[in-house]
Amino acid sequence: MAISRRTFLGGALAAGALASTGVAGLTSAQAASRSPLFGTDDVNWAAFTRAVSGVRGRRFTAHGVPRSFPRPGGVSQIIQNFNPDPEQVIRGSLDRALVAYAKTIPNGGIVCPLLEGERANLHHTAAEVTGAIDHCYKIIKEHAPGCRVVQTLTCYSLISRKGAFDSYLSHQVDAIYMDAYQHDTRRTVANFVKPCADAIRSATGKPLGIAECNSWMESERPSWFSGLWALALSDRYEVFYPFFTAPGDGPPVQWVSHDDRTIGVLRMIAAEA
Repeated sequence: MAISRRTFLGGALAAGALASTGVAGLTSAQAASRSPLFGTDDVNWAAFTRAVSGVRGRRFTAHGVPRSFPRPGGVSQIIQNFNPDPEQVIRGSLDRALVAYAKTIPNGGIVCPLLEGERANLHHTAAEVTGAIDHCYKIIKEHAPGCRVVQTLTCYSLISRKGAFDSYLSHQVDAIYMDAYQHDTRRTVANFVKPCADAIRSATGKPLGIAECNSWMESERPSWFSGLWALALSDRYEVFYPFFTAPGDGPPVQWVSHDDRTIGVLRMIAAEA
């Protein structure tokens, strides 16, 4: 079914029912456009960009401290996640590696230490999570002051961490991004993602973004993406990155090349960004 631009935008805004709250600390490009920068993850880069044009950001994930910051051509923004052992970071055991890595990060590069480190199944304490992120922030910003260091967490942690959620939030980072997945139809943008965003903003006042998003249900993806995009637009998020695994990698969020409704919505978001 074809989706007109008016239907998409009108439906997204109605589904979101969201008021603009504004955000401080945007990059110069985003301050000029006031639209989130649209990108996607490296794991499905080829298939995604064949179907959707106008993708301006690319996201990578490394285990441990990377040796260098990735520099692929054809994009205006790069996000790199990396997952060091938080105890080693806090002890200073990785300082030399962090310094060497930081010296490779260009102005405007975005780095995210300890991706989703607050997840309950990782069993990190709040002190380990914020201590490791803040330690990375200090070293990276000292040697790459023109980059942005962000924390990325999953919206589900607002539920799993309950009253302790705020204690897992860094107050040092430049922004906090969310991974927003719809696991079932009971979860909506309004009752699942927006409360997480509000909790982060209330506790830290940091700029926000969506670093990963998708619905586990293929039929729900058009409305999930459009609703999230409405939220990102109305609250002036920095980034908006849909996430798909590569074709053949299996559910729940593998790329489906014949899903014309979802691809149509993603193309409209890319045009709007």
